[in-house]
Amino acid sequence: SYLLACINTIDELLFTINADYFIGWFSEGYAIVDSKDGYFYIDRNGNKVFDKTFFYAHGFHNGYAIMKLNYQNTKNSVINKKGEIVLDSLYDFVSDFNDGYAKIQTKNQRGIIDTNFNVTYLDTAMHFAYTVDENRNIVSNLIPVTINNKVGYIDWKGNIIINPVFDRGNDFYEGLASVSLGGKWGFIDTTWKFVIEPQFSNAGCFSEGLAPVHTEYSINGSFNSFIDK
Repeated sequence: SYLLACINTIDELLFTINADYFIGWFSEGYAIVDSKDGYFYIDRNGNKVFDKTFFYAHGFHNGYAIMKLNYQNTKNSVINKKGEIVLDSLYDFVSDFNDGYAKIQTKNQRGIIDTNFNVTYLDTAMHFAYTVDENRNIVSNLIPVTINNKVGYIDWKGNIIINPVFDRGNDFYEGLASVSLGGKWGFIDTTWKFVIEPQFSNAGCFSEGLAPVHTEYSINGSFNSFIDK
């Protein structure tokens, strides 16, 4: 067991806690502690909340957190800020909530759930596209999906907004999404127009006005440059 400390932005010591592994970042007032007995949450004073320990747990987003109850249960559950289970072991995968929506997935079905737990199931021909951030969360109100091995974009209700014509596609960050067409990557805006024409052998996503790209062929496609918008 280690004595871990939490400080604020002006280097003041807020609290210390005995933990076996680490303390995660604070999100919506709570942080996750990974201990030998499982995961639990602490508040900003370092006190354990909920009096519960979980097999696995995520941080809070939109007032909810994704967790697994025990190692025998492969399904994901959702708790609220009181530690109450509001979705009990229903889905193989649940993303963190963002802007009131999350991705859900079972063996044969994919969908989008809101914070009132209404589910919009996608057409069975649709799959969530594999993105540069491994398709973990909903990033914006346009979600990349794969239909017949081509990538397009749907809204939170499952409607196709950008037709599936791209070979690959990432989420929209800062209004632009990197997409691959004809073996080259470029960037489109939400009206489906190329703002940056396909010219790179790989491309990531914009953050703080810059995006990583690869400007020439490489055996592993690693990024080697940054571009602006």
